[in-house]
Amino acid sequence: MELGLRDRVALIAGGSKGIGKASALALAREGAHVAICARGRESLEQAVAELQGLGARALGVQADVTSQEDIGRLVKETVE
Repeated sequence: MELGLRDRVALIAGGSKGIGKASALALAREGAHVAICARGRESLEQAVAELQGLGARALGVQADVTSQEDIGRLVKETVE
């Protein structure tokens, strides 16, 4: 299904597991560039590798979305 997401940027919190990861994978399959964050480094790196395996540009940022500082860093790194 073509949703018009090719080359758009998606930022997904909790993107290393569960519904967040499933959403990231679906967006990557549609051609979106995907930035994900998670608190755990290992699962984050695995999810990024899986996204890149689909040919997506993927960024993983270790961040806790309950922290204003982490949220700011996440958005900054995604925009860069």
